[in-house]
Amino acid sequence: MRILLVASKYLPEYTGASFRIDSMYRRLYVLDNMIEVEVLCGGIEHRERDSYVQDGFCVNRIKSRVNAQKGIVYNFISSYSEAFEAWRALRNSQADMIHVVGTSNLTATAIYYARLKQIPLLIELVTTGASPVQSLPGLHYLWKPSLQKQTAIIAISKHLEERCKSLNLIENSWYRPNPVDLNRFSPEPQAKTVLREKHTPFNDSDIVLLMVAKFMPQKNQIFLIDVLAVLPDRFKLVLAGPLVKSGPLSIRDREYYKNIQDKIKYLDLTDRVIIVCNFVDTAEYLKMSDIYLMPNKQEGLGTPLLESLACGIPVIANSNEPAFQDLLRGSSLGLLVDMVVEQWVQKIIKISDSNNIITDLKTKHLRGEVSSKIIDQHYWNLLKVLNNAQVAQSINIKQVLKLSE
Repeated sequence: MRILLVASKYLPEYTGASFRIDSMYRRLYVLDNMIEVEVLCGGIEHRERDSYVQDGFCVNRIKSRVNAQKGIVYNFISSYSEAFEAWRALRNSQADMIHVVGTSNLTATAIYYARLKQIPLLIELVTTGASPVQSLPGLHYLWKPSLQKQTAIIAISKHLEERCKSLNLIENSWYRPNPVDLNRFSPEPQAKTVLREKHTPFNDSDIVLLMVAKFMPQKNQIFLIDVLAVLPDRFKLVLAGPLVKSGPLSIRDREYYKNIQDKIKYLDLTDRVIIVCNFVDTAEYLKMSDIYLMPNKQEGLGTPLLESLACGIPVIANSNEPAFQDLLRGSSLGLLVDMVVEQWVQKIIKISDSNNIITDLKTKHLRGEVSSKIIDQHYWNLLKVLNNAQVAQSINIKQVLKLSE
């Protein structure tokens, strides 16, 4: 089975979606080494054309031959220049199936190409504003490809699943949370002291708050500095994650990162905050912490939320985010809180005073839903059916995966 993975961004440029999909296909290869994956991608941090091998996967990165500038005409020309480069790469592929991840001119072109050439299509919605219906500027007036046949759609939140249903894409859409490797992410309270000594200067009497995310305004780490300033001294904060080093967003993200540092100094919190501006072993950082915090805005799902709960670490999250509401509303696994500093302070203190580690009993159902082993098997079953789908065949995902309504 030859799969062409078409992604708006791909490794080594970090995105949670590309990292997760890359890992999933490597696990699927273990299930059946007849699977072949090639990658066609764009980029923001990495913008140059390139063909390279990413841990065994052949990757072709394309870009528009016309740089986008301010103005409708320039952006229109740039969009179709990128689409032309994408079409040429798609035509040269020998894929049995196209798997689209993300939203861009590249992914829109791949959807059009798959429907025109009648190639089985898998569309993955990975951001809060995503839609399976994608188009190049103006093209939707001429042709709207049908996504009813020979197509399956995966939504990583119930909010995105509802969007599919509103487009009458009901039977061929599947909501599933991001998979979690339960071999790595599981309760291990006895490891807290050792891991805390390994990664921080904090001791067992401290309450360690954690957030692991790329440093960018959408993740909203800076809000947590204001929260920490009001909390008692025993509360410490660890912020970890990569920072964009190049590309058009690097100036924005570096300025944001500097604002975080400046606020820490201004509020005299240097001794209470650790910033690790790099990739970290999230499992180790979770297991050394007491509470995981998610003030993120416009988040598609937020895999660390699931990983934290799987480790038995309580979560406090932005109540305005539909993806967080899906997982935490009416649940004993975490708290949804409005984006008001005083409310976050109250909830953090309440959880810390209750010494509330989430037990395996509470997380048993969740761990079954997010298990990478279970989700991988569902993916594999879906890929096999989709690969053999005829041109006029509709895919009923619940029947394929034997899921309950």
